[in-house]
Amino acid sequence: MQSKYLSGLSLKSIEKHAIRKLFISAVIVGSIGTAFGTIIGSPWTAIGVPVIVLSGYIFWTVRAEVDVPALIIGDSYYYLGFILTLVALTASLVSLGDADVSISNIIGSFGAAMTTTIIGLVARL
Repeated sequence: MQSKYLSGLSLKSIEKHAIRKLFISAVIVGSIGTAFGTIIGSPWTAIGVPVIVLSGYIFWTVRAEVDVPALIIGDSYYYLGFILTLVALTASLVSLGDADVSISNIIGSFGAAMTTTIIGLVARL
């Protein structure tokens, strides 16, 4: 939409995408995928879902015109990765209550948890 003023200047309406809903959605989907993968003992799900969610979030925010400065978006990469790390660590510790859980699954879950923090931190830099 464009409107001209007497001064010859024009007012342009620039549509910017809000990232708040996308961030919250990424946290929810990534958390569910991480917890589900950890609880069922599937490292591919526990690692794959949050990595795909985090990568999709990074890709979308880089390509779209968003409503916050680049510095804040960069911080959101780290925050999302760290939140997903905490969810994975929590799910790992909760699954310790199962009698038939092996320690290798727990260690693998901790490794999966660190992956999202590393990706978020590298994207932030």
